[in-house]
Amino acid sequence: MSARRTAAAVCLLLVRPAVAAEGRAAEVAAWLTGAFETNESAAADGTPEAVRIVIVAVPKSRIANGALVLYREQAVAPKLDEPSQQRFLRLEEEGDAVCIRAFDPKDPFIVRGKWREPSTLALYGVNDMRERPGCAMLLKKSADRWEGGTQGTSCPSTSGTAATMTSTLILSRNGFIQWDRGFDEKGRQTWGSPEGGMRLVKKSTEAPADDRLRERPLGRAKRD
Repeated sequence: MSARRTAAAVCLLLVRPAVAAEGRAAEVAAWLTGAFETNESAAADGTPEAVRIVIVAVPKSRIANGALVLYREQAVAPKLDEPSQQRFLRLEEEGDAVCIRAFDPKDPFIVRGKWREPSTLALYGVNDMRERPGCAMLLKKSADRWEGGTQGTSCPSTSGTAATMTSTLILSRNGFIQWDRGFDEKGRQTWGSPEGGMRLVKKSTEAPADDRLRERPLGRAKRD
């Protein structure tokens, strides 16, 4: 079986509908929902800019199929109205794990900034987006965090400098670390930090009230 088929099978086996109020997928969704920021001048992945990620729940999404759906928008200050990444995430429970399947909107412009009105995101269905083959992330609970990432080497790279990419996620209640790396056809890393991922601190459990990055974190977040 190919790596791509294996990754697809991972998310299809033992999938059962997520429960909105409880369950593993619900916990991952709650921890992922909110506004996250990093304004470190020397982030672990070498990114000097301040990054903001907003993730909201999409009620009654047309791609839900019984699961929870989130919408994620990532932008770099000061151009917070020009997101560098827009993505729908479907969270499916699989045994003791949670599978996060990624979908890119075919027309990112029409959903830009729609985190302000999550109910409108429910109007977009399977014909309005493309699932990212081989890019599903499988997370498992370890103590007080969820850890995991893409499976195999069949996730296509988001950058033309690489053929494939991998993504690792360490999620806690107060933020997450995401480590994305790109590789050429010979398996050599071409982008992303070789040492570790980008740390984002959770600033609120809801979408931000405005489009400005806070210059200073509110309070001191506990270390992951």
